[in-house]
Amino acid sequence: MVTATTNGSSNFQISGLDKGNQPTIDQLVNAIGTYSGTTAFGVTGMGNAPVKLQVTADGSWTITIAPISTARVLPASITGHGDAVFKFDGDAADFAITHNGTSNFTVQQYGGDPSMGVNEIGKYSGTVPFVAGPTVLVIGADGSWTFKKQG
Repeated sequence: MVTATTNGSSNFQISGLDKGNQPTIDQLVNAIGTYSGTTAFGVTGMGNAPVKLQVTADGSWTITIAPISTARVLPASITGHGDAVFKFDGDAADFAITHNGTSNFTVQQYGGDPSMGVNEIGKYSGTVPFVAGPTVLVIGADGSWTFKKQG
């Protein structure tokens, strides 16, 4: 997991690079202005594995790298804002999900075959099925979001 912050006003990007300094499939952050969030890299199992990060920023920034095993477990109900990473250890379940942002909103569940749960622009409201865990859930968001387990 990568937790990052910046106080800049322009584009803030964090990308993965392989051992030959070639870009990997991992585009971790691509935001304009102030940013604070957590994302994951190396979970797709596709492309070259990233061995370093490339940062583009116009302000000061911080990055903390931690193993996925330290991610919080997704509770039955949660409200958050921005990018986040969770472990999902439960049985297969449906979650009612909302997003109140203006940019791309993604929810990806990784574990075995990755499945795209949500990939929408702007506001979102829907019910998304999750496969049984253990899996990793990666949320990409510019606004507030909610998850509520159904049933």
